[in-house]
Amino acid sequence: TTGREMELRRLWLMLDDAELRARPLTCLVLGSVGMGKNGLLDAFRSQVEQMPTKLYFFMEVACTRMRRNLPYSAVVELVRLRAGILDGDSADGARTKLRRMVTYAFGRLGRSAVTPERQREAERVADQIARLPAFDLEEPERMGAREELAGSGRAEVTQALAAYFQAVAVTTPVLLLIRNAQHADPSSLALFRDLLARLQGVPILAVASSTEADEMEVLQSNAHQRSLPERLPLPFNEHLVLQPLADGAVRCVVREMLAGQPAQPPVAP
Repeated sequence: TTGREMELRRLWLMLDDAELRARPLTCLVLGSVGMGKNGLLDAFRSQVEQMPTKLYFFMEVACTRMRRNLPYSAVVELVRLRAGILDGDSADGARTKLRRMVTYAFGRLGRSAVTPERQREAERVADQIARLPAFDLEEPERMGAREELAGSGRAEVTQALAAYFQAVAVTTPVLLLIRNAQHADPSSLALFRDLLARLQGVPILAVASSTEADEMEVLQSNAHQRSLPERLPLPFNEHLVLQPLADGAVRCVVREMLAGQPAQPPVAP
């Protein structure tokens, strides 16, 4: 994190603002390939996790080139990671984990008992989230399919996710990290946009990282700088554009990396 103290400070200010003013805030961390965007997110998350006097709730997803043409793949992966759903889980197992995830939020993150009425509401919300493509819990043989949500399906899923985030935020602020957002599928980005619009009054900071050029394009050419990609369809409150580190900071980073490497055993003659 040497040389990125100013960016870390800015992220902390935004997180504090989201908490104090109970509102959603968004930040885009932008930079060319290898500039340290995800390293900045790693450092920020690590600092937040180590706060001794505050508790924050994390949700995180890393978007990939392989999934960017699969509708809602980023949202599905976000939910899968949070609920602990595995590829080999059965339909009943996935449903149980989704309901457990939402019930935990409705019970103030395990701090209070959930009434029968709230339990039913939690199960209803979980079942709405399960309408996301790739879950297909009503038709287990179709689990893993990736299709667009038809009709009012997206609005209902968005409302269910909003209810989940609102339940979490009653207890603690939320930090949402979307890594490599340039690879996110358009359906997920549209859902994230609609979700944030529904979370007015909710303390949440959403931080996305995005590169200024596609990694494969850079590797396949001699160009070091490309024009900005198509603008992400999300309303960001702030942009952090990472610049190359100064020489002194680079040397410090190298020393830190070398210091963290395990010593190599001596080579026998």
